[in-house]
Parts: sequence; C-alpha cells; structure tokens
Amino acid sequence: MIKKITLLTLFFLSCAKLVWAAPIFVAIGAYFSTYGIMAGIGYLIVDYVLLNPIFWISTLAIGASLLKKKQTPASLSKYNTSEISNTNSNEGIVPLIYGGPILVGGNIVWQSDPGTKVYRYIALGVGEFSAITNVQLDKKDITSLAGCSYTAYYGTSTQAVDSRSVGVVKGLRDVAYLAVTITASSDVNGNPTASCRVTGRKIQTWNSTSGNWTTNALSSSKNPFAIIRDYMLLSAELGGCSVPAAYVDDDSFGDSSEIADVLIDNGNGGTEKRYELDIVIDTKASALDNLLMMLITCNAALVRSAGKYKIAVEQSGSTAVMAFTEDNIIKDSFSYGYGVLDETPNKVGVEYISALEYSNPKRLAWAEDEIDQDIRGIKEQKIQAYGIIRQSQASRLAKKALYEKKLNDIWCKFEANIEGMHCEPYDVITVTHSMPAWVTAPFMITDINETDFGRAEYTCVAYNSSVLDDKHGSTFDDWDYGSPPNPYDPVTDVTNIVLSEMGWQNTDGTHIAHINVEWTAPATNKEFLNGYVIELKKDSDDYIVVGSASSDATSYRININLEIDHEYTVKIKTHSINDIFSTGAESSIIRLVGKDAPPSDVTAFAVKKSRDLIIAKWTTVSDVDVRMYEIRKGADWNSAGLIKTKIYGDEATLRDIRIGSDQSYWIKAIDNSGNYSANAKEALVSISEIPFENIVQTYNEHTNWLDNSNYYYVANEDADYDLRTETQDYERLAQSFTPSADISVKQVILKIREVGQVGSSSSSSSSLSSSSSSSSSLSSSSSSSSSSSSSSSSSSSSSSSSSSTSA
Repeated sequence: MIKKITLLTLFFLSCAKLVWAAPIFVAIGAYFSTYGIMAGIGYLIVDYVLLNPIFWISTLAIGASLLKKKQTPASLSKYNTSEISNTNSNEGIVPLIYGGPILVGGNIVWQSDPGTKVYRYIALGVGEFSAITNVQLDKKDITSLAGCSYTAYYGTSTQAVDSRSVGVVKGLRDVAYLAVTITASSDVNGNPTASCRVTGRKIQTWNSTSGNWTTNALSSSKNPFAIIRDYMLLSAELGGCSVPAAYVDDDSFGDSSEIADVLIDNGNGGTEKRYELDIVIDTKASALDNLLMMLITCNAALVRSAGKYKIAVEQSGSTAVMAFTEDNIIKDSFSYGYGVLDETPNKVGVEYISALEYSNPKRLAWAEDEIDQDIRGIKEQKIQAYGIIRQSQASRLAKKALYEKKLNDIWCKFEANIEGMHCEPYDVITVTHSMPAWVTAPFMITDINETDFGRAEYTCVAYNSSVLDDKHGSTFDDWDYGSPPNPYDPVTDVTNIVLSEMGWQNTDGTHIAHINVEWTAPATNKEFLNGYVIELKKDSDDYIVVGSASSDATSYRININLEIDHEYTVKIKTHSINDIFSTGAESSIIRLVGKDAPPSDVTAFAVKKSRDLIIAKWTTVSDVDVRMYEIRKGADWNSAGLIKTKIYGDEATLRDIRIGSDQSYWIKAIDNSGNYSANAKEALVSISEIPFENIVQTYNEHTNWLDNSNYYYVANEDADYDLRTETQDYERLAQSFTPSADISVKQVILKIREVGQVGSSSSSSSSLSSSSSSSSSLSSSSSSSSSSSSSSSSSSSSSSSSSSTSA
C-alpha cells in the first residue's frame, strides 16, 4: 500500500509537469513565497487541479489502475467453462479421462518462440488413451489448414518426446498429448484454440465367464465400476488413489459391472446399457470427492467390509438379508422419523454433459410432480452428474431422485447385537417394531457404526423396489408403513391443568405465595416426550418461562415472586426428544388471595363399628385448596393420638377398635399450604364387644413348666424337686414343701410349653397372689374336654388333668 501511495504521488507530480511547461518545483516555490505555505497549497490545488481537467482525469485514471486489486483467472475445467479452451498453466493437474469420445482442449505445456510458425505440446491426460481424433484449430480441421499439422501421443510408458522441441523438452511418458505445428495464414491468426476428441484410458475390465479382471486385454471402457476400480488402484503420482489391490474386493466390483452392463429399454424402441460413465477429472479435488462424482451416476456406494473396499449398488428386487425385531433390537435404542415435507422437492433436474459440444455443453434432464407443484408450488432441486452424457440415463436418475424423496422418506435408527454383524450398507432388511406398529417393513441400511463390543447402530431408509425399477414406463408401488406418529411433530399437549394457591407467613409477617400446578400427561406419543416447559402469564402480560419438568412429572410448583390480588394463567408446552415444542395448553385463571388462614371446619362427622373395624364418614369442606383430612382419638384434639392422616375423600376405615363407652374421635381438614382447620369435629362411639376371632388350631397345654431360676427364693426346699431347676420331663410344676420362714416372692414368670397330646379345645389360667401377711401362694388350674388326652403324672398330687397346688 505504501508503494502504491508513493507511485500515486509521483504520478500526481508527473501529470502536473505535463500540464504546465514550467518545472513543478519552481511553480511550488513561487506559490509558497507569494502566499505563504498554507495559502500557497490551496491556490496550487485550485490552479493545477480544478482548473485543469487533463491533470485530474489523468491522475485518477492512473491511480485507479494502480490501486485496483489484481484479478486471478478462474480455474478452467471441462465442467466450469462454456467453451472449449486451451489453458497455459503449470499449477493444474494432468487430467484423467475415462470413457468417450469426449471433446477436450488440453493444457499447453510447451511452446516455441512466437513467429509465423509455432510449435506447441498440448497435454490431454494420463495415458494410455484408446483414441485421439478430430484435431481442430478454432473449430477447423487442422489437416485442412496450410502449414498446420499434429502428432498424437497416446501416453504409453515408452513413448518418446516429439522432435518439434529439438531436445528442449524431456519426459512426457504416460501422458497423452498433441504435438502441433501452427502456421499463420488467413485462416489461422492470433492465438488459435486446439481441440480434439479423445477416448479415455485403457483399463482392466471384468470377464464374467472367468470371473476375473485379468483375462481381458486392456481397453477403454464406459463401465462405471471398472473405471472406479482403475481410479482406486492408480498410483497417486498419476492422479489415482494408490489403494493396494489386496484391499479391493474384486468380486463385488465384478458383480456390479455386470449390473451396469444389463441392457434395458431406452424409451426409443431400442436398448442401452443401464449405467455408463464418461468423465474428465481435471481439477484439484480430494479422492473422495472424485469418487462421489462417479458413484452418483450409477446409484452406488463404496463401503468398507472385512478389510476391503466393496461396491454396493441400489437395485430393484433385492431380498432382505436380516429380520430385525424387538428380540434383537437393543431396548430403548429404537427411533424413527419422516422427511420434512417443505424440504421434499417436486422438481428434480440432473445436470449432464453433451460430450461433443464445443460451446455450452451442459444439459438438464427433469423429473416433475406437477400435481404437487399445484399444491405447494415448485420445489426445485438440481443434481450434478457430469459423468453422464446420455439424456436417457440422466432422466432415469432424476426420476429415481424425485420419487425416492417422496416415497422413501421414512427412516429408522437402532442398535442391535452381534446377530446383525454380517449386514452391510445397502443391504435390504425388514424391521418389526411395536412403536410405529411395523411388521416386516422393508428398509435399506445406509450406515453402520460400531457402538460397543458386539453392538452396532444401524441407520436405515425405507426401501421401495419399484423406485429402482429403471425400465422405461415402469410404475411405482407404495408399501404401507401405516400411520405411526411423526417424531418430528410436537408431542400432544397435556390436559386437565389444575392450579391451586399455596402460601404461608414468615415470622416477620411477610406472606409468601406459590402456585401448585398439576396436569394429566399426554395419553399418546410419550416415547417422544423429553419434558415440559412451564410458562406463566400475569394478568394481560406476555407469557414468560418459569421452569421445566421431566417427562414423568405431573406437577410443578411455581415459586417465583408472585403478587397477591393478581390473576395468573399457566401454559404447559411439551418438549420432544427432537427439540420440537408444542403450542401449549393453557390453564384456567387463578387469582391469588394471599391465603395463610386455616381451611373451614368439618361440619359433620360420624363413626360406627362394623364387625372389628371402625368406619368414619364426614362432610367434605368446600374450600378449593383443601387437600386432605386427619383423624385422631382421645379426650381432645391436642392430646389425642394420631389414628390416620393424608385421608382423601369423605370416608375412611380405621382398625383402632377398642371396647369402651363414648370413645372420642376427632377430624380436621388440611389445605395445600399445610394449614389445619381451626376447630376439630368430634364423633363418639361405644363398643361393648368385639366379634370373635377365628380359631385356627388349639393345643392341650401342659402346665408342668416353670422357669423360675433366679427369680424367687424358697427356704427349706424339697431336695427331690428343686424349684430353681426345670422339672425333669416337664412332669411337675412344683412339689410339696413346708417353708420354715416367709417366702419372699421377687418375680415369677410362667412359660407354657407344649406337652403331650393336642386336644380339641382347652383353656387355662394362672395367677400369682400375695397376701399382706407376707405369705404367697402359687395356684394353677386347668380343664379339658378330654381328660384322657392329658399326660398322666406319677405324683400323687397330679393324678388327673385338673390339679392344684398351694404353698
């Protein structure tokens, strides 16, 4: 920039010198001495610039040319120029040309010194070519022009350099080129453009009889899969991918070659091969981009399988290789969806090339759905397929692209276990799943990604065999995928939104108000629900987002600063797993009243006995924020014991049943804020008896068991029967003895154990009595409906099933 400004200043001075005869510096000095420096500059500009158009026009024109940004010529390619031309650059690449014949210009790699006769070497592409014909200069046959000639070199690895360069040029092996002599004449002048028709590289082709790529001699081919294979194997030095032959699955390329060579109806009463490829790779691009440019012409994909690159071709009539069901689809991994209607084209154009046109070679083949255009307007899409030179093939591709979007717009994605590991992209499968209610729905795998050891994620699109039927006049079948919910539609809104006020007073007297929100979750499409967005509107203000809730929530508390005596409305929006929000469902209006007062009292309350239960009934409180009830039992509410809380409705069953008269039960209502009614309502009940309990089994008790160790002391115990020891064989409870002093009873525990046979029924009672005169007695009695079932006793004091002992 500094250099340009300096040059512009010099031009300013130079122009001034041209305008005025006197030297510019003399004139500047005279102005400064006469008017001073500042005024002199002003007069100088007026006299030299404004009053002399020649000066400022010249200065501006030259300055603009200096400051103008340098223009870079666009890269020339067969596909981005409207006319055949010769490039002259060492920055481009040597083209790869397959198929043909194709009209090309080429790149001038050498030219002799200018004169009435010049020599040029024009590189055409990487050899070896099959043919170079129809050489022209400015659209005139070169052989018809006086003094003009050419020599064609097909790009063999042994070819020599043409003699026209007289040893100046070296190399040029493996490059197909023209060596041209151009002599100026009335028919040839300026810088003429050379052009020719070329038939591309000789490559290996598939021999279907022997099933290999080596039997056939090298030849030019239009078979797209033979061309793609050659491009992958070609060394990077020559513009290929340098993929080792061991990494290319020759069989899959061979099978695909046979598919491409199948003859089909061309619509004009004849036949043509299904797929052909005629292409010029003449611009710098990644290998992947070049491969995609070729694959699009033949409905194919390159996949990596078992360590090799394979070709997979979409074709009609494919048989499913795997049936995926909920038995082999990993739980909770399944999802599906539809294409977006607004993005679905109803007019598809495929750009192809008229290979022998000198000017404007691009063409368009259209497929349209005019009925849909009348409804939605024209939704246009263009596809570049410059490897196609036949209008019929371009039309078939356009039709396939149009109806594939319309009929195959359903996709699904899921993970599966090791059972599906044999599947590959472009394989046809069936999917059975309850979520969209599909039963053996046909799909084609488009992508497989390993997610864990023995598990992979499969991305699939609907497969419609009729869309791939490329016979002329073929019709379409539409497999019925049903009408499952679209995961890209909003999830259905919630229903039954209920608002209630909750509030309390802080110790400083400040009232705090919240709104409790409850709702009923959507009944359908919950599998797509990610959560809820809660919005709040105050009076007539706009809605604001106040929170969110999880997908399994059915309530939410709004705890922001809310104002008393204002109306609030709540809107709940569903949020789907695909970030789609519903329009939302609105609640009714709630007006906050600042409620921290207790709810109303229960006005009617009654309890009654029902067999061995207490039934309580009451009249519900009409307050809108009453949430539940609590029942207690006792003399009054504060001292009563809790019987049951969190009771909803107007009735409760209580199991706290006791015999007694005028037993008091109390009830209070509880509101959403946890406030209790100010006064409890009492109900009385008298219970004289409790119904019998069912007897499941009875035992004939044996009373001859007393574990009295360490509990009491008896003086002068009978040595034969120590009361401190369990009576042997459980035969005696005690023995006769005469105490020498008072018996001091500390504690007696009587344990009853099963002894002898079981009777039909029995009852027993035991009592420990103590007199005020320090005498103690231990008595036991029993009765049985069957005395014979009692065990006999060897003691004279226990000779029957009924006995008594006393001390």
